[in-house]
Formats: sequence, structure tokens, C-alpha cells
Amino acid sequence: MEGNLTMTTGYSSTITTTDDIMTTWSAVSTTSKPGKDLPVLPVVMMLLFGGTGNILALILLIYTSRKHKWRTFYRLVMALAVSDFVGLVGPLPVSISAYVNNKNWMGGQPVCDFMSFSFIFAGMTSAMLAAAMSLDRFLAVWFPFFYSNRLSERRGNLTMVGIFTFAFLLACMPLMGVNGNVHQFPGTWCFFNQFAIEAGGQFFSYLYACLGIGMVGIMLVLNTLVIVVLTRRRGLRSNKEAGGVTSQTRRTSDVYNVIFLVVLMLVFTICWLPLMVRIIINQSALGHIDRVGDLMVMRLALTNQILDPWIYIILRKDSIAKAVTLGKRFFNTGSFLRRKSTDESTPSGQGRTCSSTAGDRTSDSEA
Repeated sequence: MEGNLTMTTGYSSTITTTDDIMTTWSAVSTTSKPGKDLPVLPVVMMLLFGGTGNILALILLIYTSRKHKWRTFYRLVMALAVSDFVGLVGPLPVSISAYVNNKNWMGGQPVCDFMSFSFIFAGMTSAMLAAAMSLDRFLAVWFPFFYSNRLSERRGNLTMVGIFTFAFLLACMPLMGVNGNVHQFPGTWCFFNQFAIEAGGQFFSYLYACLGIGMVGIMLVLNTLVIVVLTRRRGLRSNKEAGGVTSQTRRTSDVYNVIFLVVLMLVFTICWLPLMVRIIINQSALGHIDRVGDLMVMRLALTNQILDPWIYIILRKDSIAKAVTLGKRFFNTGSFLRRKSTDESTPSGQGRTCSSTAGDRTSDSEA
């Protein structure tokens, strides 16, 4: 009980340095040792799957560049893969090293600042890029002439530069004294202080959380509007002859892209949104302090960066087409085997023999 009281008191005050937090963990570990049963294996698996997935996504984007011709949407996908890769490969090795060293932090406050900066930057960049992809599809579907004539590749590149710049400046705010980067339970990772007392720290916590929630809201609204338009067009095409081959191919590509965006939005809602809600709860003191809960929602948010590239790999047009082809072959093979089994279970010539017997009986009766 004393250990829990020490931890609660430590986190209810303003903690701005790694040394303050490590003193708190030292006091807690002498009693209850709350981080004892949290292994390093999940962090290692996150690094392996996330790093591999993002590298594969980048390779596929480069390999299929002749098809997509690096249109704005695919350049945003590439930027998302780079952002997710940086957000995993940068900070997670630091966390693994802390686990390997029995949760003893190596590097002091500079390493803590680097880790927190990576999480803040990569997380917000990924959310904003996903929202930008939804906006790209919304403009392409709702305003195709404006999209084709006014939105050039240069503007798409400027949008990406703007996103990276904004996220960079946002991640620098704790380094400049607005809030602060602190050690988090169980002493293996760093993030900004979610229990700040000063006005600047509270402002940053609410700003980050509201921006994250806003990005998910933008995805939800824009993707819904795109689905509405595509559904209407599908209904109109069913009543009259379809358009040319080029327009039909473009519509098919839009459908595949929207499927990818909808699944991406669901992943952000399930994995990213809980961290934003948790930040608001912690900063506003609406709930009790739950350090294990904070760790779990952070790992869930990182899972989002792991799943993003795999969603693209699995839901690519070519991947879905191959899956459909394999499915058809499987079901056709199953039907063929069932028919063959039925034919083999029926004796050869049985039907013909029965017919002959019936005919002979008819002849005998007539005679």
C-alpha cells in the first residue's frame, strides 16, 4: 500500500526529469514491483513485425511504381510507411535495452527526450498522413475535375512537407519547456507528462489529444462521404451501360483505395484513439492513475504503426485479385471433387442396366 501511495504521489506532482521518475520507480520496486511480469518479448515482436512490414510496403511501392505512377495518394502511402518505420525503429531499441538491463535506464534525459520526440512525431505524422489520404480520395471522387486540373504533384509534395514540419514542431514543444518528457512505467519508455500542473503542460496534453481525435474524425467523415458517392455511381451504372475502359478502371482503383482507407481508419480508431482518450483522462484527473493501463494503450498505439503497412500489403488491388482467384479455384476444385466422388459412388452402367431391364419387362408383357 505504501508503494502505491508513493507512486501516486509522485505522479500527481509535476515531474520533468528522468532522475525524479527513476527515484519514484526505485521506491516502488522495493515494495510491490508492479512491472515485474511485463516481459520484453512483445516489444521485440513489435519491432520485428513493424520494421519488416514497413520495408516490404516500401519495396512494393517502388516495384509497382509503373502502375500507380507515384500519384499523390501513393506518395502519401510511402510517407506513411517511412513515418511508421521511423516511429518503431528509432525508440523501440531503447526500450529493449532498458528491459535487457533489468529496467535500468541508459542514457539519462537526452535519450528520454529522443524517445518521447520519436513517439510524438511519428504518431502525429501517421495520423495526419492517413487523414490526408482520406482528403485526397474525397477530392478525387467528389470533385474530379478540380482534382485533375488544380491539384498538382507539387501541391501534394508541399502537403507532405507541411505535415512533417508541423509534427516536428509539435514534438519539439516539450523540449522547449512546454510540458516535459518524463520516464513512464515500468521505467522502459518515455513520453510527455500527462499529469502536468502548469498551464503550458496542460495545453500541450489537450492539444496533442484533440489533434489525434480530430484526425480520426476527419477520416471517418471523408471516407463516409466517398463511400456514399461510390455507392450512388454503382447504382447509376446498373441502370445504364458502363462507361469506357479507362473510367471503369479508375473507378475500380477508387474502390480498392477506399477499402484500404476504411480498414486503415478502423485500425486508427481501435489502436490510436484509446491513447488520445487516456491522455485527456490523465490530464483532467477524471479517473484513477493506472500505470499499467497507460503502458497498454501506448503499446496499442504502436500496434497501429505495425498494422498500417500490412494493411496496404494485404489490401492492394493485386493482392485482393489473387486472393479472389485462389478462392475461385479452391471452390471450383471442391465442386469438381464432389462431383467426381458422386460419379464414382454410382456403379458404371447401372442406369443403363435398369433401363434395359425395364424395357425387357415391357416387351414380355406385350408378348
